[in-house]
Amino acid sequence: MIRAQTISRLLGWDSWLPLALAATLGSAVGVAALGFILPIRAALDWLSGSGPGHLGLWVLALPIAGALLAGVVARLMPTSFRGHGVSRVLLAVHRDQGQMRLGIGIRQWLRSTFTIASGGSAGPEGPIVTIGAALGASLAAWLGAGAQLRTTLLGCGAAAGLAAVFNAPLAGVFFVLEVILRDFTLRTFAPIVVAAVMGATTAQAILGSNEPLFGIAPEAFATDTFSISHLPWMCAVAILCGLAAGLFGRFCDWSQTQFERIRTSPLLVPVIGAALLALLGLGWVASTGERGLPHFYGDGYPAVVALLDQPPPGSTLSALGLLALALLVKSVATACTVSSGGAGGLFAPTLLLGAILGAACGLLLRSVGIEVSPMQTAVIGMGAFVAGSAMAPLTGAVLVYEVTGLDSIMLSSVAAAAIAVTAARLVNRESIYEGELRHYGVRLGVVSDSMLLRRQTIRDIGHTPAVAVRLDAPAESLKGLASTAETADIIAIDDSGRPVAVVAAADLRSALLNQSALAIMHVQDLARHDLPVLRLEDSLAEALERFSTADLDTLPVVGADGELLGVLTRTRMLLAYHRLLDSPS
Repeated sequence: MIRAQTISRLLGWDSWLPLALAATLGSAVGVAALGFILPIRAALDWLSGSGPGHLGLWVLALPIAGALLAGVVARLMPTSFRGHGVSRVLLAVHRDQGQMRLGIGIRQWLRSTFTIASGGSAGPEGPIVTIGAALGASLAAWLGAGAQLRTTLLGCGAAAGLAAVFNAPLAGVFFVLEVILRDFTLRTFAPIVVAAVMGATTAQAILGSNEPLFGIAPEAFATDTFSISHLPWMCAVAILCGLAAGLFGRFCDWSQTQFERIRTSPLLVPVIGAALLALLGLGWVASTGERGLPHFYGDGYPAVVALLDQPPPGSTLSALGLLALALLVKSVATACTVSSGGAGGLFAPTLLLGAILGAACGLLLRSVGIEVSPMQTAVIGMGAFVAGSAMAPLTGAVLVYEVTGLDSIMLSSVAAAAIAVTAARLVNRESIYEGELRHYGVRLGVVSDSMLLRRQTIRDIGHTPAVAVRLDAPAESLKGLASTAETADIIAIDDSGRPVAVVAAADLRSALLNQSALAIMHVQDLARHDLPVLRLEDSLAEALERFSTADLDTLPVVGADGELLGVLTRTRMLLAYHRLLDSPS
């Protein structure tokens, strides 16, 4: 049953098994990332370059066709969760003890391919995080791993996927630690680093190139040098990008609420979002006369590269107007795709939004005589917007550093990312992922040691044998049980042996003071009947909540059929918690 522990014990490498599994998983996810990304990149390159010339009505038809195909996949592989990739992984970590079916990754793979390759305004990074996480969780399930290793392997898969896509292993590591697991212990950190490095290395070894699968090649930044003298202006850019990121999160949250109010089949709502995107694209092509895909279709990386290559032509005022329009259109396009239930991630859109806003800040600063390059402020804007939208400062800072390959940017990017998160929290207390989860009744709260309670289940710490008595038994029978019981509270059961009430120790002590009354009473007269029960798969966090609600020191643990297996005491649970805190990290 516990296959992972058996293998580890036989080979004598308890501390090395997670690292070996992480390396294997990272390589597998690196290959999967290639299989997922390359078809999407080929489709977008064809549409943007050698595709059907002036797209015309194709701009209208493509997103709708992609949404319809994604809807077919959703019909064939149904699930109750409509959110994008990262939110689904967060749900698995914080509500399902790291359990995630492989079918979820396959579903996300297919739906995201149809959505993004047809021009949907989303990125492939969120889906590859889901795919990697599903592979990691499936490996853990096959091994029969416990909650700790299961969640770690899920994080390893997610980190490897993101690292392979961007060729940025550190960004993958910090994204998983900051956003998904919220756990920086060494027990978690080491395997995730190994998986991220192996994911990026495997993908680049197969490609024979150091360029990211999606994103911007480091050569685009080779001519610019960041100086400490730029730091004050970069911090100003970070404040603006952080505020914009917080507002963007609120806008996506509002958009999702509006789409949820549409009274139609959930499978048709993404098609409505795609239709709105298509109308936006048709209007853009008609007004600008551009050939190929509009800049807000697909992942948007070609637009980022063009923006970094040179700022928009014309006067400063006209260039700022064009950038403001591009910022608005991309925000609306992303909301139409992702908030309507379309498949795709938010990394690429936030990178483009940050680049647009950062470039606009650079143009404005340069117009008043400050010597900064719009390309430099665009790069800072990318990291700041990602950090502000995900509430992940290390991820935003390290991602920009790894993508650019510029050592001189590190100080500015770290400061900018931290400031952006602070600014974003002024207008939105939640990350863009937490905002989506709230629509499904899931609130993550803050990072704390309670994460350990969410990772451990009743099965992991075991339970104490129960002392049970029939509900209709004479109350005097409790006297003998109380003197021999291992627990202070006694569980009352019905005719089928299921727990229905509890005789609390305090109530029994009060009853023993009046022996004459006790002789004519039954157990049901002393028992508390509003009794919550625990199951083996419940987490310790759920157990703590039920203890607090019931104000009891003992709760029954039941099996699949409701039969009494034993009891969990508050003391046993807290001792297990302290052992977790004291264990080597």
